[in-house]
Formats: sequence, structure tokens, C-alpha cells
Amino acid sequence: MITRFSLPEKILLANNVIPHPFADAAVHVCMSRAMATAVRVGLCNALTGDDQSSAALARQTQCSERGVELVLNCLCAIGYCQHSSSGYRYTKRGLKFLSADSDYCMQNFIKFSDWSNNRLENLDDTVRDGTTPTINLDNFTADEWELFSRAMIDIARTNVAEVTRAITLGSNARTLLDCAGSHGLYSIALCEKYPQLNATVMDFEAVRPYADECITKHAMQSKVRFLAGDMLKDPLPEQNDVALLFNIIHGFSLERNAELIARIYASLKDGGQLYILDQIKGMGGASQLSQATVSFMAINLFHQANGNTYSVSEIEHIATKAGFKLIRVSKLHAPGFGLCLLQK
Repeated sequence: MITRFSLPEKILLANNVIPHPFADAAVHVCMSRAMATAVRVGLCNALTGDDQSSAALARQTQCSERGVELVLNCLCAIGYCQHSSSGYRYTKRGLKFLSADSDYCMQNFIKFSDWSNNRLENLDDTVRDGTTPTINLDNFTADEWELFSRAMIDIARTNVAEVTRAITLGSNARTLLDCAGSHGLYSIALCEKYPQLNATVMDFEAVRPYADECITKHAMQSKVRFLAGDMLKDPLPEQNDVALLFNIIHGFSLERNAELIARIYASLKDGGQLYILDQIKGMGGASQLSQATVSFMAINLFHQANGNTYSVSEIEHIATKAGFKLIRVSKLHAPGFGLCLLQK
């Protein structure tokens, strides 16, 4: 992300003298593609915290030296690399988010974002017609399921600690249902925080390998189980104390979300809690970054799956119809992200 501007640039940008579309419609798009290319051709794994020449990096990745230089210059421009007379190296930002050795590596998310951006090709038609080419999950390839699942793991690792701190469960909470929980990292963290808790991660069979991988990595096989199923069609486990609905509602219409939340309500014990985490309209106030994040997710999910992003009042309306009471809304660090607590 471009975060540093000279004083003249700040003044000129504020007064619309520098044409903003130059960055918004060209620079950002090209930088995104350059990052994805750096991941796919192996540059992100070849770079380290030590200086390396473009020639050496080109040999390691079997790429042209000219191409390597141009991609690395893009990464330097947006703060992931730095260049000196002795070569290229990662910055602290690059080591944290692009290095495969980092616990916060987001290479899979970058590849998934590039895949998703490629699917925006026919957005004009969607906007004109108002109808969307809903994703047919039955047609997802094994590679696409892996790309999606590992991208979701990347995202979860950025906020699982923050989200876990924000969730407070009573000592009597014993059962948790993680709806479309994919990798199960949030359930794992909550079971670590609350030893009396046991969790069921319900999602499609195709994501089981990635949930099993995370559950095994954290040695939580006795506390967290995976249940294959469609949360909109198959029976939900009953008598749950708490349910999670994380990064899900943006993928559905308001009507479909109302149906889903009503099903979750029926699966909870009296007094049970539902936590909804999503990108929420208005959550970031006047922040343009928050507004851009929420708006991008809205149009992307509208085009991909007839989804949208929703305001707190919209979430409260459908949740109240199901019988829930909105207790609390917490703003998360990520721009536009919020956590809603609802109680039966």
C-alpha cells in the first residue's frame, strides 16, 4: 500500500490537481498483479532479509532478469522490498507478509485475490442486468478449493487473536457451532481459551483437509470436530451454547441471510449467543479505507454470488425477526470489519 507522500503531493492530491484515477485505476491494479506474479514465479520465496542481485534472483526463479527487476521495483514502490547497490531485500513489511517463513505470510491470499479479480471481467454485464452468475460450488476444482481455503487461513491468522479476545463466553458454555468455519482456526482458539468448550466446524466436505490440517497442527482433535454439510440445507447440530458466522453473510442476499440466521437461532439453547463477523457498512466512519474495503466486498460478492455487505441496522433487523437481541457491536482493527454479538 502506498502510505508515504511528499508535502507537495499531499497538497496537490487534496486539491485534485494530481489526477486520482492515475492511482485508483492504474497504479493500484498493476501493483496488485505484480504482487501476484511475484508469488507465482517464486520471487517471494527467493527474497530474504539479505541483499541479492536481480541476476541471482532471476537464476533462482528461472525468470528473465529484466522481468525480475521490474516486478521487484513494484514491490519496492509499495514498501515490501528495498533496493541498494548490492541488491534487493525484504523490508520488515515484506518479511512479515510475503516471506513463507512468517506466521503472517499472505501469499495464498494474494493468489486468491488475483483469481477473484480475474473473475470481475464481466462486471459490466452484472451491473447492467442486475443478475449475477452465482458461483456453482459443485464446479470448483480441487485447486480452487485449496486456493480459497488457504486464503481464508491467511486472513484468519491476521485477526484470530484479536477476535478471540473480543469474545466472552460464560463458564457454562460447552458447545460451539462454527457455521461454514472452513479451517476452524477461530473455533480452535476459543477452545484453547475456554477449556470446557467443544466445537463443531460445519462446512463442505471439500474443505475438510484444511480443517483437519489446522486441528492437527494445534493438537485439538479431542476438542474440535469437522462435520461435512450445507448449513442452509442440512440439519444443524442442536443445543449449542454459541455459534459463529464469520465472513459469511456478505456472500448471501438479505433474504438468504434471514433464513440462515433463523436456522442458527433454532439450533441454540435459550440464552445462546451468535457472533457475526463481517465487513459492515458504516463501521469505519469517515475512513476511506474502510469504505473502500466494504464497497469492494459488496460489488465483488454481488457479481460473484449475489451477495452484499450490510449495515448494523440491516443485520439487527433480520436477527430480531429470528428472535435474537443485538447486544454489542465491536469495531475490529481491519478496515470496515465488525463483530456483532446477538443473544437468543
